[in-house]
Amino acid sequence: MSDIPTGREPRPFADDAVGRPPRPASGGGVPGRGDPASVDGDPGSGSIELPDPAELTGWQHYVLLLRTLDAERAAEQDRTSASREGSESLTTDLERLGPEVIDQGAELGELAARLRLPRPRLTPVQITDPPEPHDMPRAAAAAMHRSDDAAREALEEASRPGFLPNWPPRLRNALIYLGLALPALLVQWAVAAGRDGSALIVLIVIPTVTYLGGLVTTGAAGRVRLSQQRAERSPRLGAVISYGIFPLLFVYMAARGLFA
Repeated sequence: MSDIPTGREPRPFADDAVGRPPRPASGGGVPGRGDPASVDGDPGSGSIELPDPAELTGWQHYVLLLRTLDAERAAEQDRTSASREGSESLTTDLERLGPEVIDQGAELGELAARLRLPRPRLTPVQITDPPEPHDMPRAAAAAMHRSDDAAREALEEASRPGFLPNWPPRLRNALIYLGLALPALLVQWAVAAGRDGSALIVLIVIPTVTYLGGLVTTGAAGRVRLSQQRAERSPRLGAVISYGIFPLLFVYMAARGLFA
């Protein structure tokens, strides 16, 4: 009986005290079950197959109940230990994520100031489908990583012009000047074909308006949020396109004899 974890010395076996034959070491007791004090199943697993109490003596039944109680107590200790470890791990993760969330909020505020955007509202929101408690730190960390990626993408976008960011500046500016010069060319041609067509208006006024419009447009299209420098406007290229497109077209048509 020394294997029974009762916390105290076992009393003498009652059968020995009355002169009855002692229990057999094995093979006796309940047929097919070996030691009458043994039970089927793992005592630490919490799953025990109880024999029929009618087949046991009073003392055997008592021993069986003690061993069952010990198995249940061991299983409960395992569950309590696992729950305590999970709670400690969750607390550690939350304590680690707390300062990181605060630092990330400060970084987002600084990024918004650099981009000249409104400061983001970092207020808690209601989650409609919250994760399990043990999955919350992992979900929070994943959300922080997504926020970092979005901030990095915003920083990259702010480092490039808003219009045709992958084009070289001179090529982008040439497209802008040409896009303004072509409609102006139609106006120049209409004025030149009129009875009161003035060379000053056709060759100076209209191209000047086109050129100034191109300077403003190229400056806005090539502006970078994170840079304090003025965008490249290619003024010489703009002047050639704005002032030279009408004379070049006129010379071409005259050479082809289209005015005959």
